[in-house]
Amino acid sequence: MDAPDHTSGANIVPAVDRLCEKLGLIVEELRGLRADIREGQARDIPLTRQEAAEYLKVHPDTLFRWASEGKVKYAKLGNVMRFRKVDLDDFMERESVPAGKELGTWAKRQIAR
Repeated sequence: MDAPDHTSGANIVPAVDRLCEKLGLIVEELRGLRADIREGQARDIPLTRQEAAEYLKVHPDTLFRWASEGKVKYAKLGNVMRFRKVDLDDFMERESVPAGKELGTWAKRQIAR
């Protein structure tokens, strides 16, 4: 015995349209998640001293000094320093001058550290 056909052609088209709309939203969400994952992975890729210095727009010797002073986190792999973008971003956040602060007062506090 065949199952009765409860759908007519008129009912299928709107249902398919709704399904396509929902699938489009799901695809957009997945693309956003993929971009988030890629960004997260990029933040964990180890950078050389030169690459990290370029990222911070400073001389590699300045970055080396900051790392030696313990201001910037790094990993020592044998004889080579490696930096993560997430740690460089954290460093920049910690060292940022707060908006509206007088540079002289802020600079004196930094020197006193």
